Amino acid sequence: MNIDVADEIERSIAAFARGPNGGLIMTGSALAVVHRDLIIALAARHRLPAIYYDRYFAVAGGLISYGPNIVGEFRRAADYVDRILKGEKPRRSSDPGSHEIRFGDQPQDREGD
Repeated sequence: MNIDVADEIERSIAAFARGPNGGLIMTGSALAVVHRDLIIALAARHRLPAIYYDRYFAVAGGLISYGPNIVGEFRRAADYVDRILKGEKPRRSSDPGSHEIRFGDQPQDREGD
């Protein structure tokens, strides 16, 4: 779907909602962030299940998000660099990273998480 123009977003989401078993998977882009509130509102208005790539969509009212916890990744990287600077040998990690599932309107999000 073309998300350059708000009217096109509205038409595309309405078309998805008219089809049987429709849903929305929102991938990352700068325009998705620019039109975040509109996309979330339209998905809710049309009762279209939607999954978003970033937790901020769920915090803003989206149904669910799944993706890397970027803040957590930076914290893990800082801890790793700290251990190396203290003399630990660098090693390859088999840990694929931290991913999380977020549902919209979680109590901790309202308190400034």
